[in-house]
Amino acid sequence: MPSEQPPVPAGGPGPRSPESPGWRPPARLRVLIVEDEPAHAELEVRELRRAEFAPDWQRVETEQAYLEHLGAPPDLILADYSLPQFGASRALDILNDRGLDIPFIVVSGTMGEEVAVDLMRRGAADYLLKDRLARLGPAVLRVLEQQRLRRQQRQTEEALAVSASRYRSLFEGVPVGLYRTTAGGEILDANPAYLQLVGYPDMETLRNAKAASLYFDPEVRAQWITLLEREGVVNGFESRLRRFDGEIIWVRASARMVRGDSGRVAYLEGAVEDITERKRGEEALTRAREADRANQAKSEFLSRMSHELRTPLNAILGFAQMLESDPLAPEQRESVGYILRGGRHLLGLINEVLDVARIEAGRLSLSPEPVLVPEIVKETVELSAPLAAGAAVQLRADVADVPERHVMADKQRAVQVLLNLVSNAIKYNHRGGTVTLSCKDVAGGRFRISVRDTGPGIPPEGLERLFTPFERLNADTTGVEGSGLGLALSKGLVEAMGGAIGVESIVGQGSTFWTEFPVADGTNRPGEPSDRETPRPDAAGASLKNRTVLYVEDNLSNLKLIERVLARRPGIRILSAMQGRLCLDLTREHHPDLILLDLHLPDIGGAEVLRRLRESPETREIPVVVVSADATPRQIERLRADGARDYLTKPFDVKKFLALVDEILGDGRPRS
Repeated sequence: MPSEQPPVPAGGPGPRSPESPGWRPPARLRVLIVEDEPAHAELEVRELRRAEFAPDWQRVETEQAYLEHLGAPPDLILADYSLPQFGASRALDILNDRGLDIPFIVVSGTMGEEVAVDLMRRGAADYLLKDRLARLGPAVLRVLEQQRLRRQQRQTEEALAVSASRYRSLFEGVPVGLYRTTAGGEILDANPAYLQLVGYPDMETLRNAKAASLYFDPEVRAQWITLLEREGVVNGFESRLRRFDGEIIWVRASARMVRGDSGRVAYLEGAVEDITERKRGEEALTRAREADRANQAKSEFLSRMSHELRTPLNAILGFAQMLESDPLAPEQRESVGYILRGGRHLLGLINEVLDVARIEAGRLSLSPEPVLVPEIVKETVELSAPLAAGAAVQLRADVADVPERHVMADKQRAVQVLLNLVSNAIKYNHRGGTVTLSCKDVAGGRFRISVRDTGPGIPPEGLERLFTPFERLNADTTGVEGSGLGLALSKGLVEAMGGAIGVESIVGQGSTFWTEFPVADGTNRPGEPSDRETPRPDAAGASLKNRTVLYVEDNLSNLKLIERVLARRPGIRILSAMQGRLCLDLTREHHPDLILLDLHLPDIGGAEVLRRLRESPETREIPVVVVSADATPRQIERLRADGARDYLTKPFDVKKFLALVDEILGDGRPRS
């Protein structure tokens, strides 16, 4: 039944709680009264108004009507204990069943104490006797305040529960170990990731351990605490922990020291990450680097030992094999046999030494002898002619006018120097330019060979730097390939042979490079041995006509050995190069049918030469046989995989060498 008094507008003053002066209950109070006497209900409403409430009330006296009004829950329920059809006890049960938090006050004419206690226990907020309704207003104010505090507490608890749940979910779900300990080392809490990290089966077992006992080095824990006390927060502290099973692991820890209101340390909390694999990787990388350095030193030792010992041994055994194949007197054949047996025994000793270690040793050996100048000039011109033609540069050298002079030089090295000077004059020239070779006697018992070009010339400030290793005087911008080693190497070779090298240049007109060699005593060329072999082709090599073999080797003895061996194949033309770059130039110009390649060259290594040959469509089909003193299995496998047709280790067997040459050159036609 609706109230007869108009309700107070919302927002009105309303009563004030004495317990919470700043809080006011709702000005419009929706009240449901369970009462069968309308007059009694009016009395209750009057008391509410006296307490400055503005009740918007309804009266019910049946369960059905009560249930209907609970659909829009009221702010307050006032229920008579005993009605003919319905009463407070039943109404309270319904309220509890529905889980509604509505202040419920029992108002009855008579009610025993036990009944009242029972109702209060079951959830009633208060009970009043009808003859004491003056207490109704304060009671309502109190129960509404209690409801407010109860709801506030419930909201706070729910928020805390949500926060705690989120924290716990993060705490337990994060893959990083999290922990909390006292400053004294008692473990308060840890997440599953931390338990897994330290290998403890459960939290109880971990709590029975002291934090310090987890450290492999107890002093590290003390350092850790000292650092935290000083800094407050520490990140990235690395240490070793001992797991429950005894395994030692590396961890990276970050933590902070939490202090209470008094400023004393309340606890430590932090995160721990297992970095054992990273540490193992770092250690493995360090070991690998050390091993690589050791292996590199060993490899260099092996390579140099192999090269320096096998190279001369190759000449000894090679020439001995050549002698063995010639008609010899019994005593001579016996002597050759001693040479071969001794050489092969020495080879076995070298192999054993190479298995143990390798040292850096040896210098480039030279073989100075009287060399006829027209011969080295002619060879230089012939080898350079294709390069000059390709660059549209005219190469001038009248060999017939070259004086018949003998100079003291290593022939192959002298040709190497002249080739370098001529090739530079061609490469740094312009199309239509000229390169001129000239010769003359100079003071001091020397003979000068000059190479003059019509290139751009060299500024005076660059001349003194010209023979410095890797110095190209900004030639990198010209597109001309080079390493800056050629002139430095030529200078070293010429000076090692007792000569000199120099340059004169005028910017805009060209440059003249010259080299001087000591004139040999006497003018006659040393006579060849009277019993020098006349090449005799054998049946196996009779079909090798018009074939070209390029031998890339910087050792004169080995060059002569190959020349002597291939003399048994008169159809073969031999070209030689003592530098890797010269090999590439000669290959492009002459297209040899076979390349014999040494690995230890003065400018670029043989492996790099092989790579460039295989990368170029113009040269990739030319078979390359590596002839090297480097006998390491890894080197042999690597170069074969990189495209070498075969790999011969010095000292090589002459018969097997010729068989390989016959096999390679005998299965195709001459190259164009």
